[in-house]
Amino acid sequence: MKRILKITLMISVLSIITGNSCSKTSKSENENNINGVWKVKALSISDELTNIDTLPEDAPYSDISILIPDTRQEYIKGNTVYNSFTVEFEIKEHQQISFKNLVMRPPAGELGEAFKENMLNTLKFNISNNELIFIDVQNKPVIIFIKKN
Repeated sequence: MKRILKITLMISVLSIITGNSCSKTSKSENENNINGVWKVKALSISDELTNIDTLPEDAPYSDISILIPDTRQEYIKGNTVYNSFTVEFEIKEHQQISFKNLVMRPPAGELGEAFKENMLNTLKFNISNNELIFIDVQNKPVIIFIKKN
């Protein structure tokens, strides 16, 4: 009887240890999971984080958004108010990210210029509560996205 209790206890301890290590692995995988469609909630304009609630009435796009189909493909497609764009990216350790080869018609208006500048100045990202936050070299958020359904 004691032997069965010891074996049961060992199995319980092993399952707890294994469960903890599995959850740590999935958490670290989720930390870098930026796949999906993201809509801009706020954007740094003239060095001030500004909520983007309304867009110009003549804008061909209904929002400023990006599509990250898969982090292994290493590109992002998206649109600013008047332009569409693509940009290559690379995720490094500690949620650092770099963008290069941005292809966009000359950005139109203050929002397009601010979006382009902020994308290219992004050094790292953070994911929290369905928000994707791009952070610059001064450790300030420059673009805040919300997950689109």
